[in-house]
Order: sequence, then C-alpha cells, then structure tokens
Amino acid sequence: FMFRIKKETRNTILWITIPLIASLVIFQSGLFLIHAVVPSASMQPTMKVGSHFVGNHMAFWFRKPKVDEIIFFKKDLFQNGRKSLYVKRVVATEGNIVVISGGTELDPHVKVYEDKAAYEKAHHNKDERVLTVPKGSYFVEGDNRSNSYDSRFWKDPFVRADEVEGNVLFQF
Repeated sequence: FMFRIKKETRNTILWITIPLIASLVIFQSGLFLIHAVVPSASMQPTMKVGSHFVGNHMAFWFRKPKVDEIIFFKKDLFQNGRKSLYVKRVVATEGNIVVISGGTELDPHVKVYEDKAAYEKAHHNKDERVLTVPKGSYFVEGDNRSNSYDSRFWKDPFVRADEVEGNVLFQF
C-alpha cells in the first residue's frame, strides 16, 4: 500500500529536509561550527559553568582575533602531549607589551601597552614581569580573573595563531 504525495508537498518536504540534514552534517563534523560546554568558572560571569556555546571555525580565515574577543583554542598547557579546548578573552595581540605586577598571587594586575613607546612613557617598578606578545600570538585571560588559569600563569604565556580554533558566536 503506497501513499500518494502531491508534487508541491514533496518539493516542500525536500526544501526543508535537505538543508536541515546538510546543516546537521556540517555542525556534527565540526568543519565550520563547533558545539562545546564551558567546563570551568574561568569565564564567569560572561559564560557560566556548564553552559553551551557554538563557535565559528571560519572566524579567522580572513582576519585575526581582536582585543576583547572571546576565542576558543587547543593548547597543551600541562606538557603531557594532549591538547585541550579552552575559552578565553584576548587581552593583547602581537606587538603589545604586557606588564604583570602587584595584585594577589591568584589575581595579579595586568597592564597592556600598545607598543614599546607607550610602555617607556609609563612609570614602572622593579617587580614587574614584562612580556612582548610575539608575531602571530595572543595573550588571553578568563573574565573571572581570580579563578582563571590563563596566560598570566602559563609557562608559555601565549596562544599561537595556529592553536586558535575560532571565536564564540553565542551561548545557551
């Protein structure tokens, strides 16, 4: 026994089904988009623990990440041969000078200078850690500064461009 479907109805079903299946395949493959869960409190209050986000793998195909943009990246922070996915905010880009000083052990103060000339104009003290962000790299921090393991503490404090996977489009 067969159902007869009107041609218009069949075309409508195809126009809905094909893009839906294509979208699911693209999303599941991670080729253009990624779905992930925020594992820690490092990005609070912007991104809550356990919230989901969708990221865009194509975001930096034709441009570089900007200061204040939330990116996701894979990095082997613990030198164990395994890269994990992290989400942080870009605080400084190539050529910027980052000065880490004062504050507390868990939340040292970070000041970013546009370039060497801007840095040299400012007053500094002896206990500062001064870093120049290398070409093709980024200095990142979590929004929850006092509860974030980020560039301020890493042995290699920079995220290289080839480690950046994309930017965060939205969360839910």
